[in-house]
Amino acid sequence: MKKKIIVFFNCVILLQSCNSQKNDLGTFNLPLNKSILIKNEIDLNKRPFIYDPNLIAYEFSSSKMLIYNNNDLSNSINNDVSETYCGKNYINLLVNEKVKKIEGYQLHTYTKEESQKLFNSLKKKLGLPNYDDLDKIDRHIVWENENEIYIFNIGYNSIIQNTKTDEANLAVLITQLDKLIMHLNSTTFYESYLKERKKQNKNLKNYSYFVFAQEQNNKGNNYYLKGIKGIK
Repeated sequence: MKKKIIVFFNCVILLQSCNSQKNDLGTFNLPLNKSILIKNEIDLNKRPFIYDPNLIAYEFSSSKMLIYNNNDLSNSINNDVSETYCGKNYINLLVNEKVKKIEGYQLHTYTKEESQKLFNSLKKKLGLPNYDDLDKIDRHIVWENENEIYIFNIGYNSIIQNTKTDEANLAVLITQLDKLIMHLNSTTFYESYLKERKKQNKNLKNYSYFVFAQEQNNKGNNYYLKGIKGIK
């Protein structure tokens, strides 16, 4: 009888451990098999991604999915989730359904503390960015490697539910998503850099944004220097 009780409690503990398991998205590399993070599609909020209908966005706002580099980013401006718009932090997993792969994600934080946590964790993980305009109101930063690009934006004067806050948005994509990457960088000079890099058939290693900005400055286009303010 004692053995049965012990076995029963061990099973309960194991089941609780599995159910409470949290996924730290900051530890995964893209692309990622869909089944690793999306186990059951029943009742999930999914739709074509607004910036690329070829990708399906699966939205999550639970703490289980909002762990990033050991930081719990789940929170909301208004704790009353019955509000139509409560400023609740969320993540969109961007899935290519044809190959069943997660090819990117969009992480959005409305709350000041979580926005700063996200920003600090990115700096610690990725180091010096390839682009940083160091804007005091609406800052844009880009980190890039051979396989992934991190497009980060933080607004320091956002007003959500009549509350002043720091609102942040992070998009992480595989580098093969050229059109989407261009679109998400269209409000910065990084888009022009990517177009020039592609035109010259160069890559990140032999043609950084810093080199591009210096070239443009020599041609009289000094406004491109804005993108290196935070990387000098």
